[in-house]
Amino acid sequence: LSSVKVLKNEFGIDEALARVDLSAHTHPEFYKEVHTYWEFYFFHNDFMKFDTSFPGAVEYVRKVDELGAKIIYLTGRDEPRMMSGTLQSLKTCGFPLEKENIEVCLKPHSQISDHNFKLDFMKDLETKFNEIWLFENEPVNINLIEKHCPKINFVFIDSNHSGREKVGLHHFSIKDFK
Repeated sequence: LSSVKVLKNEFGIDEALARVDLSAHTHPEFYKEVHTYWEFYFFHNDFMKFDTSFPGAVEYVRKVDELGAKIIYLTGRDEPRMMSGTLQSLKTCGFPLEKENIEVCLKPHSQISDHNFKLDFMKDLETKFNEIWLFENEPVNINLIEKHCPKINFVFIDSNHSGREKVGLHHFSIKDFK
């Protein structure tokens, strides 16, 4: 395992394990054990201390806050396993928190899919605000929300994602906030 390297653009550990011939197909029992271990620790408060922000993101959110906008940190992370770690990570990175116009929203439990959680959240939000900008890195989420919430504006954060879908070319796309 010491030779396994997860590359910056990879989503999860499957590609890294496959590169060293430890995939679910070649070594199913071993893969299952490694994946179970990874999933437990990766989706856990203790792991959030390794979070980093995109270059310029903290400054961007602070400026949006100064301008008086409502800020919602919406994530597919779930509350029981990742709320305290997420809050600590946001604080450590320097994002504005603990103000009346700022919310942190995580799924109530892990069994809800990220895309359905975000879709339901955005449908509700769409009824409350005239203008909404969603910054999102997962094309599956963007495509689904766009289909059901026509008033929402999207900025695709071109980073790691599942690779299951591509995002439309008509959206704004950024690699960082500089």
